[in-house]
Amino acid sequence: MKILLTSISIEFPLATYGLAAELQGNSQLLACQVEMIDLDWARLSHYERKNSEIWRYLAKIDAVKPDIICFS
Repeated sequence: MKILLTSISIEFPLATYGLAAELQGNSQLLACQVEMIDLDWARLSHYERKNSEIWRYLAKIDAVKPDIICFS
């Protein structure tokens, strides 16, 4: 099973990294693959780049083909 953790990293996404560590450390979830991606806040905060950044982010999600997506 693929689990994708996503976040908008305005600063360091501590909750996302903590959850990833917990998932990877859980012996009942050893067969799970955990990946993380972040929206680029610097690009997202500029109006003229917002649409392209959102589509780039969605393309990343689609490329991973996760079974579960967690949004922070």
